[in-house]
Amino acid sequence: MASGDKTEARINHLLQAERRRCSALLEKDIASLLDLVTADYVHTHGNGHMDDHGSYFTMVAGPICYTKMDRGDLSVRIYGDVAVMLGDLTVGVKPHANAENISVKFKLQQVWVEDGGEWRSCAYQATALP
Repeated sequence: MASGDKTEARINHLLQAERRRCSALLEKDIASLLDLVTADYVHTHGNGHMDDHGSYFTMVAGPICYTKMDRGDLSVRIYGDVAVMLGDLTVGVKPHANAENISVKFKLQQVWVEDGGEWRSCAYQATALP
């Protein structure tokens, strides 16, 4: 496999991991989501609030309900076993079961690491758009 083909295959594998991450959030599949992030995962929300691995999974396992995860075009750059993913995300979310569904748009920067042939997210930074 040529070098360019190998890079393209790794990017495709990473994009599949991101699709699995979005699906796991929509399905509230905590086990799958745990497999897609590192133990030292850091998630910075669009409002600037930062969660570590523990507080993020407490939030995701709680009453919050994601109803939509629409990714726009994604840009991926790979540096050895690290990748930076940039792009847009529109999220539909209900903060709790009886809440009204809201839609929020973000610009995202994500950092992924390749470990044993699998991509795992280690950092997520969202910037809310008007």
